[in-house]
Amino acid sequence: MKMQVLYRLSLVLLLCACTPEKNTVVPVASDTYFSIPIGNDELKLQLAITENERSRGLMYRRILLENHGMLFLFEKPGRHSFWMRNTQI
Repeated sequence: MKMQVLYRLSLVLLLCACTPEKNTVVPVASDTYFSIPIGNDELKLQLAITENERSRGLMYRRILLENHGMLFLFEKPGRHSFWMRNTQI
């Protein structure tokens, strides 16, 4: 009886420890932009390099100034899907 209780308790604790963290969305600070000159124009871009950055993308932004954007970088060339969930701009 005690062994079954310990077994179940161990299983519950193990499952709780394996639960993934909630994906907390934190807006990117405006000072993380870098400039790229193209002809007479200048684009201000942010890099999305990590999986988290690419997943967050432009979500929850209320504005995106003119000539501002995001550049998504991947480790390997290929087809990549994007979706516009929670993108208000």
